[in-house]
Amino acid sequence: MPATTIAHLRTAVIEALTTDRTATYERAIPADYLFQRGLPPGLDPQIRSTRCTGKPGVFVVVSRVTPHAGVGTELGSDHLYDCQIVISRDYYLGHEQIHADIDSVFTRVTDDLFRMRAALCYPGALDQTAAGHATGIAPEALIPFGDQSVLTVESIGTGTNRLLNARDVFLAHFQYQPS
Repeated sequence: MPATTIAHLRTAVIEALTTDRTATYERAIPADYLFQRGLPPGLDPQIRSTRCTGKPGVFVVVSRVTPHAGVGTELGSDHLYDCQIVISRDYYLGHEQIHADIDSVFTRVTDDLFRMRAALCYPGALDQTAAGHATGIAPEALIPFGDQSVLTVESIGTGTNRLLNARDVFLAHFQYQPS
């Protein structure tokens, strides 16, 4: 169903990543692997790493919004747009000398990507928010964007502790209904 704001789609993605929905959705992320609300990339890595020491943080941005090829004018009742959903995930990487911890974090980052794709790209999983607002997503799920996941290690202080950021990009078709 069309939506009157992109905020509902963003909210549904955040809910799918941070809220236990296993009783409602077939491919929801298991409770042990949920994220907490994180901060946007570009902020101080020290602040971001402090927030994700117990549980990885996630921040969602909608970007590169463009009218779908079939949208000629703004005179129609519903408008279809293509957009990118960028998910920034922060993980505390820890001390450089503890290889087992570092290996564990890199494994978790990849496994989390698999769980996210299963949850976000499953038809119907993002049709509405928990409050029942239509998200405008069409056709019912995010579209993986060439399996793109970019990892960046950010040093903190003297560099013995680090933050690992994973940036994942998904595509969405968004149906907008002017109010």
